[in-house]
Amino acid sequence: MPSGRLLPAQRHTGKGEAAAARIMRRRRNSNDTFSSGTSGSATNKLVNQTYSKQLRTAFGGYLDTLALPGINGYGTLTAENYADYMLKQYLAPAATKALGQTLTAAERETYLTKNTWITCSGGQAAFT
Repeated sequence: MPSGRLLPAQRHTGKGEAAAARIMRRRRNSNDTFSSGTSGSATNKLVNQTYSKQLRTAFGGYLDTLALPGINGYGTLTAENYADYMLKQYLAPAATKALGQTLTAAERETYLTKNTWITCSGGQAAFT
């Protein structure tokens, strides 16, 4: 049985959740075009940018209230550092491993030539 202590993810005010819920309720009550994809998705409809911006803003506030600690001494995750955190802690290491362990040198060169936004130098992957 859990103690009365709350985990960091449980110690929030709910303001971000409430804002997101209000946005989604308004969305359900409107006739606006909405899709979970982008142009080229299964529906070929663009995401409603008004709601997308509102959800982005609400998520930032919600994330800030969680005070989640990053791994490897990264510090507290915020809306401002979340993308950098994901890139450094998860995406770059996964890309480094994939490029180094799953592809031959020729395959890696071909892959990197086709995907110029990924680089590999000194055995470390990076994104531009």
